[in-house]
Amino acid sequence: ASFLFVLACVTETMPQVNEFLELRLLPSRRYRSTILVILLIDAFGCFVSKWILDKFLMDKSESHVAAKGGSKSAADKEESLLAEEEQENKKILVAMAIGAVVIVVNSFF
Repeated sequence: ASFLFVLACVTETMPQVNEFLELRLLPSRRYRSTILVILLIDAFGCFVSKWILDKFLMDKSESHVAAKGGSKSAADKEESLLAEEEQENKKILVAMAIGAVVIVVNSFF
């Protein structure tokens, strides 16, 4: 959510918020484009680094315990609920990324 807020401030899609926060206008369209590219590269880099760290540093033994099924303890049930919640959060993140791309594209046209 904070990424979208910064994106909206940089693209000046909400001038009332920019005025309330006393943000100055960006000097040129090129400068705005540079800031937007830096924001997008930063977000992409965070996503990729998290994916890499999760992929290679995740303890695989814990995931196998939940996948075996059978009689589940409360901890196993909570683990499966957390996995479902993570999938829902990923869907929300994708929707927010699409919204950010739409804001960026609209700011240039």
